[in-house]
Amino acid sequence: MDEVTISSTITLRFATRDDSHVAKAIYSREEIDSIYGLDSVGLLDGLFVFMKDIGFIDALKRFNIISYKRMMLPLVNFILTYMTKILMDIPSMNALPEILFANRAAMELIGFNAEVLENGLCNRGNHSRTPGKKKPAPFSPQTLANVLERFSIEEAESLLNTLISLIARNSLLDEELSAIIDATDLEVPDSFPEIDGCGAVVRKKKVVDKHGRIQEIEVVVRGFKLITLLWQRGRIPLAAKIVKINEHESNYMLELIHKAQENIGRYAKIARLFFDKGFLDGPTLYELDEMHITFVVPAKDNMRVTCDARSIAGMGSGYISSRTIEVSHGHGDSKTTEHLTTELVGIEGLCTYDQYSPEEEQNHIGRKDYSPKPINAVVVRKWDNKDFGPSGKTVFLTNGPVDDPFVPFDGYDERSTIENLLHREGKQAFGLGVIPKRSTHALYTHVYMVLTTFAIVQAYRTYQDRGDDHDAELWPTEKALEQDDLPSPSTARKPRMQKRDDPFHGIGMARWRRQLSRANMDKVIVFFQGSYGIFDLTELGILSGMRLKVSREEREFTERILERYGIDPSP
Repeated sequence: MDEVTISSTITLRFATRDDSHVAKAIYSREEIDSIYGLDSVGLLDGLFVFMKDIGFIDALKRFNIISYKRMMLPLVNFILTYMTKILMDIPSMNALPEILFANRAAMELIGFNAEVLENGLCNRGNHSRTPGKKKPAPFSPQTLANVLERFSIEEAESLLNTLISLIARNSLLDEELSAIIDATDLEVPDSFPEIDGCGAVVRKKKVVDKHGRIQEIEVVVRGFKLITLLWQRGRIPLAAKIVKINEHESNYMLELIHKAQENIGRYAKIARLFFDKGFLDGPTLYELDEMHITFVVPAKDNMRVTCDARSIAGMGSGYISSRTIEVSHGHGDSKTTEHLTTELVGIEGLCTYDQYSPEEEQNHIGRKDYSPKPINAVVVRKWDNKDFGPSGKTVFLTNGPVDDPFVPFDGYDERSTIENLLHREGKQAFGLGVIPKRSTHALYTHVYMVLTTFAIVQAYRTYQDRGDDHDAELWPTEKALEQDDLPSPSTARKPRMQKRDDPFHGIGMARWRRQLSRANMDKVIVFFQGSYGIFDLTELGILSGMRLKVSREEREFTERILERYGIDPSP
């Protein structure tokens, strides 16, 4: 049992899930410590089991920050408390007492006991507190915000790097990874200190004027920029970097790739990389090719290589390929079917991208003997029935083969994953843009904790989907959501399932939370001597010895439940 002593009277311990132990205690009429409805705690149980299983909880226990000298509470408890805030989508620090601290089941699961939850950690500030006003327990939201501010930038980043290393070590990544790199703005309020490291940039913003017309104006935006390298299939951020909002993201691409590869080590390799034209940089593309990473990036309209690719496509040369798909709209009698055609041209060996060469050769551009590395292109002539003519419009540059141009085209089409899932869900479902305190260090710590929590959720869903989740049952699989069968009484590890192409089944975070809430609405969590168990209300009634008028079939059901928890019903 994990135990940490704070003082002579206060002890924190991490609760361990042991359904059989708690079930036997209930059946034997032992005095139970506490019992709660499961509600949002269902978010935590499976994830905590997963984090323990891969070694992340142990890593957090060893984690420390240099500026954290006086530890009234182990740092791991602060970290888990803030990660729980993120998981439960609590909108602000001031909402913690009402939503999280009042949730005794969640707080006991994190490691706080009843005494700390009732009386707090210490009596500091009691003399100045308004008479009759209860002191914050276990601590105030400001205390948590102050701890987050004490992290250095390197310490905050190490949380994510440590997790990714453990995910890779536990074989939760593919051997070859398709990755996406993208950036998103992290705006800060005007009250954010100007001297605290944030930058400023001019952005175009659409507004509606007094006549109802949409106008585009320029506004000054202050803040930071988050650059993330995401494993596309598993939706796991492999590395991230925060810079000033006015800095160009292409300057950090190689640094981010090296950090991601360092995190995943020998367990996986980045094989393909997709990014938008904001990262387009010739020397960087050359380095990616030297690293044997296949890239796909859209070219800019004013580039010579773009004009040449369109000209060659217009002449009818290259690998021409067309594909038609059938798309349905509506349901029932109003259902219609539409056929969408896309036509591409793959072109090899273009030698007019002068910047596609090593950094040290950039000064040689324009010499007669200068020759950049050849690059391939995919020209889009028609996209979902929208015809751009023989010369096409959008041009993608790649160092991969283009004899089947749909291979790089479809790969790049997945690039929207990072925008629609990581950045959008990060801001909407994980509070990415809601900083706990107006300081750079607090912002950095918050962002890296959000990314760490996001990675834990996505890795756990992959972990569960492939059948490795043999302890926790609260993050329901698609099959479990469709039927309400009893789980097997066996506690043996389930056989590993064949890996699916999509472990998420098209389900986003908000819908996943709703499904989880529905699946756990009739469950309770029971704490007993440092352990906890999770039971259906029917199971709790049977274990508690309620006398029910039941049929023979229902008696057999009761016997199966007792057998599952290793309880002998004979007197």
